[in-house]
Amino acid sequence: MHIRRLTPADAASFQQLRLAGLHEAPIAFGASVAEQLALSLDEISARITPYADRGVFGLLLMMR
Repeated sequence: MHIRRLTPADAASFQQLRLAGLHEAPIAFGASVAEQLALSLDEISARITPYADRGVFGLLLMMR
């Protein structure tokens, strides 16, 4: 298992994962698929850019 702060380089993967989650369990999110699709990769990059007081973390499960 590997946990790290996401960076702007992760924006496309973050968007794909978030869209999959929105399709699977829309009630678990505070946005709709349409709202997520309306965001540009630049907007998503800005949202996940790490700062000293905040960040978005990702988890990679390593299968053996």
